[in-house]
Amino acid sequence: MVEAVMLWNEPNNLSHWDFKLDPDWKMFADMVIAASKAIRNENPELPIVLGGISPIDPHFIQLLGSYGVLDAVDVVSVHGFPLDWNHWQLQDWPKKIEEIRAVTSKPVWVSEAGVSSFGAEEVQVFGLQRTAELLLPIADRVHWYSLLDLPATWTATTRHKKRKAALTIAITIWDSCVKTARPNWLRNRSPAVWASASGSIMRIHGSISLSTG
Repeated sequence: MVEAVMLWNEPNNLSHWDFKLDPDWKMFADMVIAASKAIRNENPELPIVLGGISPIDPHFIQLLGSYGVLDAVDVVSVHGFPLDWNHWQLQDWPKKIEEIRAVTSKPVWVSEAGVSSFGAEEVQVFGLQRTAELLLPIADRVHWYSLLDLPATWTATTRHKKRKAALTIAITIWDSCVKTARPNWLRNRSPAVWASASGSIMRIHGSISLSTG
């Protein structure tokens, strides 16, 4: 069962949208609005989620809002990996969520959050627990995202292109790495799926839904 449709992925990240060809994101905005109309015609009740932004940039949300994109979606979403990719600290998650809430009244999902086990599995355990403590009380929905550790020689862009071979449902990583430290809030959670639409292709990814609902 598809719970929602996500339109694109990280549109403000060059590895997913070539903003050198579309510097004002006007083509992107037109695409999202057109896709939203088509989805509404087929299923007006299906929630439509704006592809998770990375970096978390409220000015980008405001820009899309000026094109009417926010009127075409039900939810905005963000991605954050402060222990691996981002230049901000894990404890900054609440501030990042508030920056987005300050520019839109839409629900805010964290559609990708995660911590690599590359350095140490103990770091992943800490990162998962602390991320949940910070985000579950304030985010409308949280998805824990995981990749198998890939060769360090691959560039970030290459990692994205080859991720299909490395994707695993996060519960597998959880069971193999940190099952001895499983906290109460995760014991009864089950894997969930979320949908994203990339152009005309819908992709279903495995994740753990940490939503509080």
